[in-house]
Amino acid sequence: MSDISDEEDEVHATGREGIIFLIDATESMFSEDDSGNCAFKQSLKACDNAMMHKVKFSDNDLMGFILFGTDVTRNDGERSHISVLKGLQRPCSDTVRELRKMHESSIGDFGSKFGHNEDYLFADVLWLAQSMFSKHARNLVSSRIILLSSSKRFGKDDNHSQRQAKACANDLHGHLISMDFVPCIPEYKPTDFISAIMQIVRGNDEPWTVPRSHAINSLEDLPGVVESVVESTGEHARYFAHLNFCIGGKVSVGVEIYNLMRAYGGPKKEKLCRVTNKKVSSKVVHQVSAVEAKVDVEGEDEDSFYEVADAPSATVVEREQIGVDKADLDKSLHIGGETVRFTQEEFEMFYKIVDPGLVLLGFVPVDLLKITHHSGPASLVYPSRSSSSGSRDLFTALWHRMGEKNVAAVCTCTLRKRSLTRFAALVPSGLKKDNKVYDEYKKYGIHAVPEPQGFHIFYFPFTDYINTLGLPGRPSASSEQMSLAVAVLKKLRFVFHPSRIPDPAVETQWAAIEAIALDLDSSSVRVVHDEIRPDYEAIDQRLGDLAMNFARSVYHDDYDPMAKVKKKSSGVKVSSQPFGELDRDVVEAAIKSRKVETLNMEKLKGYLKTKGIPVSGKRKQDLVDAVYALRYQ
Repeated sequence: MSDISDEEDEVHATGREGIIFLIDATESMFSEDDSGNCAFKQSLKACDNAMMHKVKFSDNDLMGFILFGTDVTRNDGERSHISVLKGLQRPCSDTVRELRKMHESSIGDFGSKFGHNEDYLFADVLWLAQSMFSKHARNLVSSRIILLSSSKRFGKDDNHSQRQAKACANDLHGHLISMDFVPCIPEYKPTDFISAIMQIVRGNDEPWTVPRSHAINSLEDLPGVVESVVESTGEHARYFAHLNFCIGGKVSVGVEIYNLMRAYGGPKKEKLCRVTNKKVSSKVVHQVSAVEAKVDVEGEDEDSFYEVADAPSATVVEREQIGVDKADLDKSLHIGGETVRFTQEEFEMFYKIVDPGLVLLGFVPVDLLKITHHSGPASLVYPSRSSSSGSRDLFTALWHRMGEKNVAAVCTCTLRKRSLTRFAALVPSGLKKDNKVYDEYKKYGIHAVPEPQGFHIFYFPFTDYINTLGLPGRPSASSEQMSLAVAVLKKLRFVFHPSRIPDPAVETQWAAIEAIALDLDSSSVRVVHDEIRPDYEAIDQRLGDLAMNFARSVYHDDYDPMAKVKKKSSGVKVSSQPFGELDRDVVEAAIKSRKVETLNMEKLKGYLKTKGIPVSGKRKQDLVDAVYALRYQ
């Protein structure tokens, strides 16, 4: 083999996220409002939206659905009045069809199929969710439960049942399973029981109340609220790299790096069979052929065999292919005209010169960092959740002291064993909030350091990446123009986040894929609205006369924005000297030496005009051919 490597870049697997929806199926969820909506159907629609969100952004994540408060029992543990609609699995079209079919069916159909019964144990519901997570514990980096209910009473409310539920909630907290409760009715006031359950799962001493981001004003808001809860990962955000942060000597801290923003694109391309339209998986298999040579030699039997290299004339017979392990293959490089062989262990050593991790080099003031040093989007460095308390205290102390000194840490960053080593700066995050909390601690005599907010890591560009451009001088604006521009900006200011404005091209592609996967007709295809286009009517309403006043202050009175822009002349004047005798001698000499292509178009056109040949609209090659044609006439 004569290649450096036939492997793709190593992908650091950060695990999957598992989400289980606990949907209340008691009669209180089926009471309809004035518009005919009920909490249960809106919950199914919310689950549908959450599943479609996972298909677009994280199709490797797992989702499950459990109905509690049903009359029938459908689960592996035979827990009464609980039905597992779907176990933990990747989002697929079958699950989406089942949810939509249940959403479109009538309340009577659901009652005849599942029924309603409030004689269940909430501890059994939590136990089933935990058992489903335990089957995928190795593949999940975070586990979450989203509870959708409008009830004040969760199953049996006797003291023994409540103690069992609290014990199960404590088990969830021990297994690092988080839980979110989204009320399905407006102005929901939680009972002491559900508040205690949420408090135990979260591990907080403060009483739990419904967060403002989880509350709804009407049933139509429920799908959007649930989708935002699914998008937010909270404390159990997924990292894309787990590294050791070497502070000095043998002292290191385990850290995790999180992406603050990532690109959003369409689905990945898959290889399909042309005949069956099924997915085709490819696999590289290394094989060698066993070769033997058969020769006929005088005095020897016809069945005698010799080595191929020793036989004067041999008939090569190939045997069957023999598979070879990848570890048994040698690599080779062409260096200095020779082929140098390396074993697999020697070849792997090329990529182990620098171990992955962060290495602290020193500190610089934050004021020395410039915006031109940021060659990519910033990431967040935070202590590893599996690190000990001593490592977290060391990380916190470093973060706090760097914030007090207003310095940034310069370090080398190697994300993976085959990735490029980069220089980066670690800038403390959340310093203003930290200072306020620290002042409150001092006020009450509390000797403690607030929880760290982590570091923003900015990658430095290499010298070749920085270009110095000689920019021309810019005209300065007058005070009147600046005041009008500030007024315009204040009128057009609004809260913006890239995730709120989807890409219409990508959304159109997803809508087509959704229609094909779910066998939808043309009338049921989701309509995509282009939200990137500005709302000119709303802009005109906000600005009023400000836009015209700003335009008058910047442009002259005769300026017409709708007029066509005149092309500016290049400034190069074309000489219009007459074609003289010297020019004719130059052209004829070029014809004799067959160097007409070196002449400019002015001399070619002048020579052809003296011969009475039209030259307008012709290219240079046409002029050259015409000159050569005159010679052979």
